[in-house]
Amino acid sequence: MMIGEQAQANARITLRNLIAARWVLIALVSASVLFAALAGDRLPVGLLPRSEHPIALVATVVVWTVLNLVSPLALARGRASEPLAGAHLLADALALTLLLALSGGPANPFTILYFLPITLATQVSPRWTWALAGVCVACFAGLFLLTPVEHEPEPAAPTTTAASEDPHAHHHMPADHAGGPAPTAAKASDRPHGEHFEGHQLGMWVAFGLVGVLITVFVHRTALALAHQRDELARLRQTTLEDRHLTALGTLAAGAAHELGTPLGTIKLLVDELPHLPAPESEGALDTIREQLARCKLIVSRMASPELRVSALGHARAQPWPLTKLVTELEGVDAGVPLRVEIDPDLESQSCGQPFSALSQVLRELLNNAADATRRAGEGDRAVVIRFDVRDAALIIDVIDRGVGMDGDELAAAFSPFHTTRPENQGMGLGLYLARAHLRQLGGTIEIDSELGRGTRVRVELPLVDRGAAA
Repeated sequence: MMIGEQAQANARITLRNLIAARWVLIALVSASVLFAALAGDRLPVGLLPRSEHPIALVATVVVWTVLNLVSPLALARGRASEPLAGAHLLADALALTLLLALSGGPANPFTILYFLPITLATQVSPRWTWALAGVCVACFAGLFLLTPVEHEPEPAAPTTTAASEDPHAHHHMPADHAGGPAPTAAKASDRPHGEHFEGHQLGMWVAFGLVGVLITVFVHRTALALAHQRDELARLRQTTLEDRHLTALGTLAAGAAHELGTPLGTIKLLVDELPHLPAPESEGALDTIREQLARCKLIVSRMASPELRVSALGHARAQPWPLTKLVTELEGVDAGVPLRVEIDPDLESQSCGQPFSALSQVLRELLNNAADATRRAGEGDRAVVIRFDVRDAALIIDVIDRGVGMDGDELAAAFSPFHTTRPENQGMGLGLYLARAHLRQLGGTIEIDSELGRGTRVRVELPLVDRGAAA
């Protein structure tokens, strides 16, 4: 699943949970307003703070309900996005702040509901989670400004009686009545505050239980949605793996077809000329046909070799072989133009752990391309240079020709499949494409530097040891 698709899926999950949470909160607020109106003074003080602005409270609930009725349209039309989900959460935080400000402010025990938009924001992104947390903290602080705390008046000092003015009056009072009126006054002043605190505690317990249930439900729904996404991701991964194998098979078949084109073309040419050739030349033509058929058989047999499968090249474990073997292999290629091989003196003592057949196939393709470009430039007597160098445990091979070269557009499309600069029916345009695919699997790179009318230099750089196999 792509990153954009993952973000959209997270936004859809958040919006679904948000719509469900809103209905619960709207039902809670509506039930609280109705219950407070019907119960009146029979409710514990502080359990459900009464609002002095019921019309504004009802209007806020109505607007919130309308917003929740419109929200599913974004899901139905596939327009769920991270900014949209975040904007809805911000709107909910502001609506919750307004409802709390109209019904007790910071003394309302249901201020714990601020944790709901913060929890839902974790499904959108870390950035939105921090943003919602900051907004909710600021909104909670704003409740203190919107609804200032009312301080209870201090109790009045006890009134001095005539009896108390008599310094000897206390000697005539019973011990159990001494100072009696003072404790009675203190209990009377503390009673309303105690009832309010008990009701506030009860409201906090109810709010805590409600928020705990809601967060548990939404986190569980999120976990189920993420599990579904993991299953879908596993399915897509399996599909991608199957597609990769199919692509590798197609690449392998295209490479075989590309290689078979040259010997089959030679065979067709000789078969057409065979009836017109004298006996000695016919024998030589038949020998050439046999050689080309043997080459075709070799190409077909290599298709079954795991070493040459593009999908398995990165895991091939080849036995080390001397680099001079590759030089000898290329020197024996009849490219139709002179070939000059330049070797680094240190090359003779070096060995390579890469698959020999794969690397040889790549270099033969580059050599044939260079020879063809040289012939098309009318410079058939100029040699194609192959330069071998070893540097930092890597093999560097340069194939240089003085052929027709390529302009900027041709150079940009050089590695595209089925792109060729040769005349029609003289190439499939897969040589460089397959060469780069092979080299990538072997941990190597290929670069082309070309100038129209001046020639081309192709550089191959490859680690001497197959790093994937060594690991």
